[in-house]
Amino acid sequence: MQILKELWTKDVGTPEVKNSYQYVFELREKLEETLEIARENLRKSQDSGKHYYDRKAVNRKFTPGNKVLILLPTDHNKLLMQWKGPYEVEAVVGINDYKVNVGKKSKIYHANLLKLYVERPPEAVQVAASVEEPAKLDEFDGEELLELGDLYKKEGVDDVKLGPDLTEDQQKGLLLENVTKILNAPHPETKKQVRSFLGLAGYYREFIPNFAAITAPLSDMTRKGCPNRILWGPAQEKAYQTVRDLMSRDPVLRLPDTAKEFILRTDASDEGIGAMLMQEHGGKPFPVSYASKKLSGAEKNYSTMEKECLAIVWGIKKFELYLQGVKFVLQTDHKPLTYLNSAKFVNNRIMRWVMYLQNFDMRVESIKGSDNVGADFLSRVFE
Repeated sequence: MQILKELWTKDVGTPEVKNSYQYVFELREKLEETLEIARENLRKSQDSGKHYYDRKAVNRKFTPGNKVLILLPTDHNKLLMQWKGPYEVEAVVGINDYKVNVGKKSKIYHANLLKLYVERPPEAVQVAASVEEPAKLDEFDGEELLELGDLYKKEGVDDVKLGPDLTEDQQKGLLLENVTKILNAPHPETKKQVRSFLGLAGYYREFIPNFAAITAPLSDMTRKGCPNRILWGPAQEKAYQTVRDLMSRDPVLRLPDTAKEFILRTDASDEGIGAMLMQEHGGKPFPVSYASKKLSGAEKNYSTMEKECLAIVWGIKKFELYLQGVKFVLQTDHKPLTYLNSAKFVNNRIMRWVMYLQNFDMRVESIKGSDNVGADFLSRVFE
């Protein structure tokens, strides 16, 4: 109280009290000097750590005015990261550091946390076509050439157009020429013959829904440790006849139209996962491409949630060429997966998958299991 009184009245009584003031002021000065030394040591440590971190810096260069995405924690879980933005680069601070305007304030970010944001206008999306000039007859010693026409049309994958001079039987013969080896192939008897048959059939896997699942009984016989002489059973016979039958049917796939929204349906079973890429034609969804995968031994031990999420991640990776950078709809009959972007997952595996899915602009929709016939068939047909 005596010190406060003297400070208020500015009346210093004894030298001892004055020394108390001086002690407080000197202590404050020493603390400020110590704080400055601590800051200097911190800067040196940061520079040392930054030098090591810069050695692993990605080769990304930005200029003021560029729009970038920043890898930041998510709003619902600080342990998860996602790309947010776009934000504008204000200045180049160092070789790998940039000052970025984030909202109403500016912060410095390392190049590893930034990537360039490129906005693609809808009118810039075009479909490229490959056009080849017809070969000259003199290059083939005057041999007569038969023009088969275009295999792909605007409406979709259609039959090859043949000359009108050919009879109906001749046209059918040419159309089935590519699948004759499969249709007329004898039953494989050894592992090598099975691999050969699957190699021929694999050429048409783009047009066969659930190719991997259908041929699973055959591919299982080619594993290491299986006898070289095939033990043919009902499952193998069914797979063999199914492939032969599908080879004789006309493909029903449609060509992808980048101007339309893509629909991806996925499903998982105890034995495999399936995905079907679709687009609406005439107001109805129509398949663009199929994909299927047989689960490995470890994947079969996944929980139902993990299998369904695996089907989504695998399906998006399979059709990433069509889905990257565009908005699309993800349809699944597993309702908990509709909360992928908002739920908090304890499972590390699912958390990694969720981080990968954040790279895509998708809308998750829940559909009935009875409506998910395509993807469901792809994953369960061989059970």
